[in-house]
Amino acid sequence: MESREKKLYKNSIIIFISKIFTQLLTLILLPILTAKLTTTEYGTFDLITTYGLLLVAFLSVQVESAIFRFLIDYRSNEEMCKCIVTNGFISIIISFVLSTTIFFLFCFLFNIKNSIYIFIFSISQLILSINLQICRGIGNNKTYALASLYTGIINLILCFVLVYLLEYGLVGMVISSVMSSIIGGIYIFFKEKIYKYFSFDCFSNLFIIKMVKYSLPLVPNNITSWILSISDKIMISYMISPSANGIYSISTKFSILMSHIYSVFNLSWTESASISSNDNDREIFFSKSINNIFKICFSICLIMISLMPIFFKYMIDSNYAESYIYIPILIFASIFEIISGLLGAIYISLKDSKKVALTTVFASMVNIIINFIFIRKLGLYAACLSTLISYFILSIYRYYDIRKSLKIKFSFRNFILGTLFYFIISYFYYKNNIIISIICTLFTVIFSILFNRSFLISCFKMSKIKKINHLN
Repeated sequence: MESREKKLYKNSIIIFISKIFTQLLTLILLPILTAKLTTTEYGTFDLITTYGLLLVAFLSVQVESAIFRFLIDYRSNEEMCKCIVTNGFISIIISFVLSTTIFFLFCFLFNIKNSIYIFIFSISQLILSINLQICRGIGNNKTYALASLYTGIINLILCFVLVYLLEYGLVGMVISSVMSSIIGGIYIFFKEKIYKYFSFDCFSNLFIIKMVKYSLPLVPNNITSWILSISDKIMISYMISPSANGIYSISTKFSILMSHIYSVFNLSWTESASISSNDNDREIFFSKSINNIFKICFSICLIMISLMPIFFKYMIDSNYAESYIYIPILIFASIFEIISGLLGAIYISLKDSKKVALTTVFASMVNIIINFIFIRKLGLYAACLSTLISYFILSIYRYYDIRKSLKIKFSFRNFILGTLFYFIISYFYYKNNIIISIICTLFTVIFSILFNRSFLISCFKMSKIKKINHLN
């Protein structure tokens, strides 16, 4: 039987390879999109995806997350897997019908712009999300990784044809995103034969109630997470302009890239934390994993900042040049997002979804208040700082709250060391000199290797043992 650490790293590597290629495709898209879309068009598309992701939480009441969590406990029991998937889908269908009715009534009363685009986008994301969560729940991370990669490739091809060649603009962006997500969901559905898990003999009102009871607290958490990460863009659009939101959206692309890289570890980490939640040495495992993942992600953030002056002008059209100045702040904010996410996974492993929601609500309120007070005075800087401060507060609160029940240990020494190095490379970042940036990158790589030396040594030993066992 695989050790928890080995399984965590193995799952992370599988998903990491897929995510890296997917994010490379996203970076390839940036010069295409910024060259063909105005800042207003890009800002409008960003709002469509923003509202669409919020709607997904209502359409499914987060039952797909419950499906994933319950499947982990019963992977080897096919009948229970059928029960989980069947009742999960029934719950989602009921929620979907109710939420759709309310959504279009809301759009009619308040004259919401681009409501059809928002709805279609949210359906495509729901189709993909449900299938991805089932795929993870039954433990097929390879299919999960391939589906994510195929979705990215299809999106790139469609964007190139519809936006760059045919110049369909905003409509082309929406079609590309919707079609790629639907195709990705269909691929998983037939590849993993998810249809075999449907059985109306497994229908149970009590089981539906049990799943919804778990998932419902995740809805306000999802909403508040949405507010925490997205409210900036809405307030920028209405309090400044959609064009300013286009600038800000490009700035966030690189911190979002970091969030996606972290999500590779988080997917495996959430699964491993849930599986190990009842082990006697869980505190040691949690502490070791959190610190290792944190150091890896912090190192990637530092390398991204040091490389940015070299590649930015080749990736982003000059119309979006202002976005350059906000990137380091947002990448640093993503560090605290990562810490809060690592701690949030522990709440999930303990099935304490209410705590996830409550802590996120608090951080979201901080984010909104800072934006409301300062966004007209400080412009986009206010949005950057509100994101940084709110994630910082969320991380601190979750850490000390979890320590009341679990004596996990986070290395503040490593955090301080990484932060000092961040301020040094950020200083040279704003010099915007290619020679200096190359030197900074070399020093950052050396620092990252030393920063992660214990993890790298353990990986080397693990691969060496595996090689010896293979030879035997």
